[in-house]
Amino acid sequence: MSCVLRVSAPGVAVVADSLSLKPYRVDGDTVHYDVSAADFDQLAAQIEDAITFLRQYQAEIGTLMALPSSSGWLDFGVSNRHMPAQLGRLSPELVCLAGKAGLGLDLSLYAVQDEKGAEA
Repeated sequence: MSCVLRVSAPGVAVVADSLSLKPYRVDGDTVHYDVSAADFDQLAAQIEDAITFLRQYQAEIGTLMALPSSSGWLDFGVSNRHMPAQLGRLSPELVCLAGKAGLGLDLSLYAVQDEKGAEA
């Protein structure tokens, strides 16, 4: 799960249960959806998967985001290479679709290990 959609709102689990889009996890008033299975070093693939996901589930996401006090975030997990600079570009199409759905965008950096077990 490199890219995940999280939506929080009072009663969101009840509404999510009535939708065709099913969360992989429910924590109280937060539902979690798999958006991409691309690896942590494949941000471009995660973005393409997210665009497809947002287009496919636009109505369901709109239902969740219409709940009072709702907040939603697309969280892109990327490998942290411990470099002086690490850049990731989000496409205008993704930003537009997420914005129209009322979703924020996050990049979560994760330490990764090479085959020998040392951090890369």
